[in-house]
Amino acid sequence: MNGTIDVPKIKECKRAVDTMKTMQRSQMMNVHVAEKNVEAARLKLNEVMMERKTHERLKEQAFEVFKQEMQYAENKEIDELVSYTYHEGMTETR
Repeated sequence: MNGTIDVPKIKECKRAVDTMKTMQRSQMMNVHVAEKNVEAARLKLNEVMMERKTHERLKEQAFEVFKQEMQYAENKEIDELVSYTYHEGMTETR
């Protein structure tokens, strides 16, 4: 081997490597925390989506019931009008 060994430079590089390893571990921990947060947010989103779908189904069912009630009321009104008109025609012919 030829040349000189620069001990302070070697120590500086070793500290830099150690610092990078520490930063890497810290970043890995941050990634792990972020993954947990993402999973929690995904679960919450799934729950909210299920509630939304349930509310939509209930809303649709309520609207169908409302339409049936309106149809019943219209049919009843039409029957009353037909009945009234029919009875009017019967009383005029007598």
